[in-house]
Amino acid sequence: MLQTNCYFHFNLTIDYEVLEGGFNKNGNHGRRRLFMVTLEEDAQTLLDFGFTFNQAKIYAAITRLHSATVGSISRLAKVRREHVYRTLPKLEKMGLVEKMLGTPETIKAIPVEDAFSVLIKRQKEEAESKVSALMVEAKTFLEHFRQRDWGNIPEDTGSQFSLLSEKDIVMSKMATVMSNAKREIAITASRRKLAKLMFFFGDLLKKSLRKGVHVQIITEIPQEQDALPRIIEENISPGTAVELRYAKGLSTHYTIVDDKEMIIETSAHADFAEVPCLWTNSDSLVALTRKDFTNSWLSSLSWAAANAPTVSRRTSTMQ
Repeated sequence: MLQTNCYFHFNLTIDYEVLEGGFNKNGNHGRRRLFMVTLEEDAQTLLDFGFTFNQAKIYAAITRLHSATVGSISRLAKVRREHVYRTLPKLEKMGLVEKMLGTPETIKAIPVEDAFSVLIKRQKEEAESKVSALMVEAKTFLEHFRQRDWGNIPEDTGSQFSLLSEKDIVMSKMATVMSNAKREIAITASRRKLAKLMFFFGDLLKKSLRKGVHVQIITEIPQEQDALPRIIEENISPGTAVELRYAKGLSTHYTIVDDKEMIIETSAHADFAEVPCLWTNSDSLVALTRKDFTNSWLSSLSWAAANAPTVSRRTSTMQ
């Protein structure tokens, strides 16, 4: 059974007179207003589970009254009685309430934990149904797309630039760029970003290595004995297919593939994909960035030198 708090306030203690829509003997209007604010807030939360606002208010009211007449529900939810009558069959169909026979007839909510299990299951089924429908539509579109005659459309062979401003777009483009690799992938990144690259694109790197792609990586000098070589050895590739070196002052982070295209980050300080990135296949810009990588590579430390006993020794090696 689902256990959830859901930020609901089902255990709020309210005077009987307030629950029935009246006032207590002292005329405490303020307490009713506080209660109604809470009900409105809970109704807003329920909107995320597929309720309309009136349905949400009616259901939230029933959960507080436990077992109540339509009139009591109407007064507490501040929804007209005819709307309550129209909404109750929908809530019954959703499996959230049940009618209790008697005079007068009352409405009872099922336990809240069970209700949210039902609601989440319903949302999951609807989401899976929507995804299945989208997959069918995508397949149909691709079939029609492949059947079209593109012979008269000239291929754009000029330099292109694309500013990737959304995280999902950055991730998708990085996956595409790495998949395009046939010869070499060159990466400069902070240790934090490199860990994320390994996590998100480790499988793609392994596929590239199986195709014979050579991977070179430059990252920051570690302050302690470095575990990166072991992580790469165990999770990406054994041996020397991935070359890892260390450099000071990596002011720019980028990924170059086959000296043909690259993704360069607009900030060296933000997390990977958290800031806009630039993708380009411009020959001149890729060549300029490749030259920067080569210079950094030639002045960088091997992992053996970087894992020397002291930081001062590592630093002096680079001077």
